[in-house]
Amino acid sequence: MDLHANAGHSGVPPPLPVEDVNAQCNQTAQEQRYSRHQFVGSVQRGLPDRAALAAWALQKYHQVYTQNLIFSIIHSKTQFEDVRHFMIEQLVAEETGINCGSDSHYNLMRRFAEASGVGADQFGPATQAEPVRRYVDTLLGIM
Repeated sequence: MDLHANAGHSGVPPPLPVEDVNAQCNQTAQEQRYSRHQFVGSVQRGLPDRAALAAWALQKYHQVYTQNLIFSIIHSKTQFEDVRHFMIEQLVAEETGINCGSDSHYNLMRRFAEASGVGADQFGPATQAEPVRRYVDTLLGIM
């Protein structure tokens, strides 16, 4: 569906019905769901070697660490109380060990990456792969 097909004279498209937005989100989620990724399938089958697991864990660390920027923006920009509450719950779960683990999710992922062989010097922004950077940049750009 072209979101701009019915744009008014101002160039701003008219708002889509909530049902259409939800349907588009659900379709995208199904097309891009994480379990469809080739590497995740190999993990589920028990096939990846330690180096592949370490490379994946490093990128997952970067994704988990930077997605909190997105969660924070969603929280701060929404007018909907239920969305704000949900995003706060997400941030608490992601950033702390209060209700969903013993530590922040990115620190748990970092420990997993280190146990898989990633050195402490590999967690800087320069080691973030292009697909992870694109994911974060795209969402931050939308925000």
